[in-house]
Amino acid sequence: CSADPCQATSNSNDDGSDGNFFCTNGGDVGGTTGACSCRDCDTGYGGQHCQSTAHSVNDMTGLFNKVSNTYGDGDHAENGGDDIIAEGEVVVLAIGEYKCAGGTCAGYDGSNSNMIATWGLHGEVKCTSDSGSCILDGENTNRGIYVYGTDGNTFTTRSITFKDGQAGSGGGIFATFSAIVDIRLCKFISCRATGLSTSQGGGAIYVVDSGTTLNIYGTSFEGNTANSGKGDDIYKTSTATMTIHKTCPSPYFSVVPAEGSALSTYGTVSGNSYSGCTITSAPTDAPSPSPTQLPTASSTAPTPAPTPAPPLSPTPAPTP
Repeated sequence: CSADPCQATSNSNDDGSDGNFFCTNGGDVGGTTGACSCRDCDTGYGGQHCQSTAHSVNDMTGLFNKVSNTYGDGDHAENGGDDIIAEGEVVVLAIGEYKCAGGTCAGYDGSNSNMIATWGLHGEVKCTSDSGSCILDGENTNRGIYVYGTDGNTFTTRSITFKDGQAGSGGGIFATFSAIVDIRLCKFISCRATGLSTSQGGGAIYVVDSGTTLNIYGTSFEGNTANSGKGDDIYKTSTATMTIHKTCPSPYFSVVPAEGSALSTYGTVSGNSYSGCTITSAPTDAPSPSPTQLPTASSTAPTPAPTPAPPLSPTPAPTP
């Protein structure tokens, strides 16, 4: 039998465990008992209960300054950005492509540039639409996101397409130092790990260190490669934890995702590519103009069909 739909309440203590759920700043309740969330939050808010401040961005420089806070050390020195978002806040990307060539990025770790780099930060980076139409384009030069620890909380990426990301390991995402990362409704396309050593790989995702944990929902992988031959899609070290879920994230719990081909992985992890979670239009948390550096007709959101007439001080990091 299926779980009951969640119900909105006015009690701020309702966490959805019994199906009753509270949205702090407007929003409609979605999901099923035990897995509730709010959507269509009031403007300027996001998060599971609409409790977090939401920041809107529409170009790479804005995204970099909102999110990147890594200063690092030695070979992992980073351009730290403006460190604008606070812990637990949400950054909402306008639909379009984001490239370092069109704005500031987080700098170099070794020989590879990170588009975004975070140090002990948790929160959410999401597209304004659940269609995956917000594209981090690494231009076959840059890694998408480098996550160094999250202080015991979760850093979430939602409906982001990681395209042509490139690094020694993890061309799309590199997670380390006990980071906890949720990847929801994302796409990894043609990302590459260029490193050739036995400790390098994971064309799309590289996960390393004890306590580092990744959960992946409704996410697809296509055309990723690792020059080392160790995980074209994913590389996971033995001390890290990763789960590729066969279910869709909120608010699409009732949808059974379409299962694609088995992933190319290295380490004790296996799973498939998944897609098809979104059966309704995604909630809009921010205006969605195209980024100024790359406005294209193809990057705009699809027009909804008309309604028919009636009858989602740390130690240095390992070298990526």
